[in-house]
Amino acid sequence: MNHPLYGRSSRSLSHRPLALAVASSLLLVTALPAMASESLEAWQQQRQMQAAWAQPAANAAPAATAAAPAASTTAILGNPGDPASWRSDEFNADWGLGAMGADYAYARGLTGKGVRLALFDSGSALAHPEFAGRNTSSITIGADCATPGVVAGTGACGQTRGEQPGYNYYGLGAGVPAALAARLIAAGQPYGFSYADHGTHVLGTIGANRNGTGMHGVAFGADLTAARVFGDTYYEWRLDPDNFYRPRAVYRTDPDDAATLDMYAQIQAQGVRAINHSWGISTRNMTAAALDQQYASIGADYGVYGSIYATNGDTPGSTLIQVWSAGNGSGAVAGITASMPRWKPELEPYWLAVANVRRPNAAAGETDYVIDGSSSICGVAANWCISAPGTDILSTIVSGDIQGRIENTSAYVRLIIDSENTQYVYGTKTGTSMAAPHITGALGLLMERFPYLDNAQVRDVLLTTARDLGAPGIDAIYGWGMVDLRKAIEGYGSLRVDTNVVMNQKAGGLKVWEGDAWDNWTNDIGGPGKLTKSGIGWLRLSGNNSFNGAVLQDGTLELNGANTLTSAVEVQGGRFLLNGSLVSTALTTTGGVSTVSASGVLNNSNLVVNGGVVSFNGTQTGGTTTVGANGLLKGVGTLGNTRVDGTIAPGNSIGTLTINGN
Repeated sequence: MNHPLYGRSSRSLSHRPLALAVASSLLLVTALPAMASESLEAWQQQRQMQAAWAQPAANAAPAATAAAPAASTTAILGNPGDPASWRSDEFNADWGLGAMGADYAYARGLTGKGVRLALFDSGSALAHPEFAGRNTSSITIGADCATPGVVAGTGACGQTRGEQPGYNYYGLGAGVPAALAARLIAAGQPYGFSYADHGTHVLGTIGANRNGTGMHGVAFGADLTAARVFGDTYYEWRLDPDNFYRPRAVYRTDPDDAATLDMYAQIQAQGVRAINHSWGISTRNMTAAALDQQYASIGADYGVYGSIYATNGDTPGSTLIQVWSAGNGSGAVAGITASMPRWKPELEPYWLAVANVRRPNAAAGETDYVIDGSSSICGVAANWCISAPGTDILSTIVSGDIQGRIENTSAYVRLIIDSENTQYVYGTKTGTSMAAPHITGALGLLMERFPYLDNAQVRDVLLTTARDLGAPGIDAIYGWGMVDLRKAIEGYGSLRVDTNVVMNQKAGGLKVWEGDAWDNWTNDIGGPGKLTKSGIGWLRLSGNNSFNGAVLQDGTLELNGANTLTSAVEVQGGRFLLNGSLVSTALTTTGGVSTVSASGVLNNSNLVVNGGVVSFNGTQTGGTTTVGANGLLKGVGTLGNTRVDGTIAPGNSIGTLTINGN
């Protein structure tokens, strides 16, 4: 594998193999042709052609630097039940919010409140006004540094603090003409000292304040935790074989694996439910076969990120969700970190890969969102991959003038900061790095919406309600499709696996349905999974469902709509209500109390009462009824052929139970 880093003599960049793999992962798409002269316009066009060089973040153009206003902690909200009222200028500043239907979630009273989300990135400026007044936390990992700023050699240390954006230095490599420096400055490219603003941008997309200014994040009410994966970095502009100048990381020391595991332990203690990783290995020209070879070569270096059972508990569902940008491979398959469940399938329920889609080009006849040319495709990660807005995304950044020096001795390399004038501003970036935090923020909204679902179940709601893009069904380009919060807030789209809903809490957000149900899922739910309902709560399903049967153990399960399930509804306890129909779907009871209302229909569906009580007030057509020795059947409805070994008690108080048949 060609690592995107270079070393000098015996001074290595880092003792961590991971650092070699991802050292330039947070760079912008940055390259200059080696021609003697060219217009800025021509240079920008050539930059566009190389939009996938940096992995996983990119900039289609130099970042805007509109200054952030003074800190404001007052939320500027829309009206309950009115999505349009949430579409303010601040909302529209990130086109991704409207594209993913976040306005519908906000109109349902969802902001991410009470949910803690994290990111592991280049450091995030929590002092930015867009995070003022929030419940934020910074993670410190790694041993204390005896001498700050040493990036390589004697005294180098990988301690990082999440609230401190890293420092970068960009110089000229050997043989690079000094005149390049002027071209870099004129073109707005990095030269000299600068902040690593990537993590601040990502965190803003996850959860910047909705305060009437600038932009706001997806989950603007969530609690936020920042951790930093990358140390300060010394870059050099170098001439690549394709005759373009690009910055290459030369010296940096990152936190080691023990520090990374400590980060996971700290966020576990804070109750983090999802963590964003907008970084990874470059995947240019990567195929599935090449990815397998790459994993065989260096996959062990990434084991720490799959050690979630050791770091976040073994209880099913308690493990946090890890959201990974797919990579900026320009059509290559998603990278190793995003594709990890391919080799460790036990991780899959807790993993998400994210591809980057852009707005449609109407002039080209496009009518729907399209994968951005710089984005990797979902590839082998398709089954746990989703697409989200990631092109031309406005968010928070940190900027300003930094004065410093490089101390380069035979023993060490040190970045010395003499003075800095930090500015908290906004900028526009492009990449899967920008798509992933839209998904992390969406998880925050859905975790508030469904407080009774565990983390893996919320992930499945997100995936199964995505709007299909590209080839029908789950495909190698878009995965499950475009994130769709308008649909996701209405419950599952399908049960992809057997699903046990332990309902001990009421739905989050506004109650928009009639009656006493604790929640109402209105989507048409399909899939191969079986639904098991436990817990004391009342769950109503109002769609036309076709999943693989249901088991009621406790609480209340109500079915409205037409339900053509692929196996029976089994009532073991609790209370079952049928106001809609069961079509070619048996209803079997061994306990509990079941009521088929006057509108309820068993259409070509058998009723088997082996225990519990069934009050049948509806109609059975085309099926049979069997009352076992321990069953009690009553009501005023109409049944088909009926066999009674137990007890039948026509009527509820006064009425007649009609049997059409024997």
